[in-house]
Amino acid sequence: MTVKYGIYVLIYLIILIVEASIIPFFAIQGIAPDLKMIFLVFICLKESRNVSTIAGFFAGVFQDIFTISTLGISSLSKSIVCFLISFFRSISEDYSTLFVGAIVFIAVSSQELIYQLIQTVGAESSFMRMIILFIIPKSIYTAIWGILINLILSRRLWKKPSYT
Repeated sequence: MTVKYGIYVLIYLIILIVEASIIPFFAIQGIAPDLKMIFLVFICLKESRNVSTIAGFFAGVFQDIFTISTLGISSLSKSIVCFLISFFRSISEDYSTLFVGAIVFIAVSSQELIYQLIQTVGAESSFMRMIILFIIPKSIYTAIWGILINLILSRRLWKKPSYT
């Protein structure tokens, strides 16, 4: 079990590096897909609620450390979202591509909503404008990436472990 979690940490660190170096080339109008959240959704659909919440917390801590951001906001928003997304694990064991895309959309929207609510407290910005111009497009774009990644890796992601 510990090796599996170590692999999760290694994959997440690689995703952080890829998001900082390669993903900006795929940005459309300054909106890039959130590979970190896609990875967390996959963890939430594979692991228990406790593991999902802890993964969200530490993913947020890593993100706060690697990006210049207020420490704790990402860890709070990601852990809340991972806790909530883990409830979808009990709905279905057969994760269709559209189901995964919808979950990624919900996860990114929720995480960005929580993050932006906390980050912009007391700011003179239009929250509805932020939702329309940033949160919804980022959620749609990330959901498309989530669908593509699920199509490419679905056999590997959702296969049941064999104990023989």
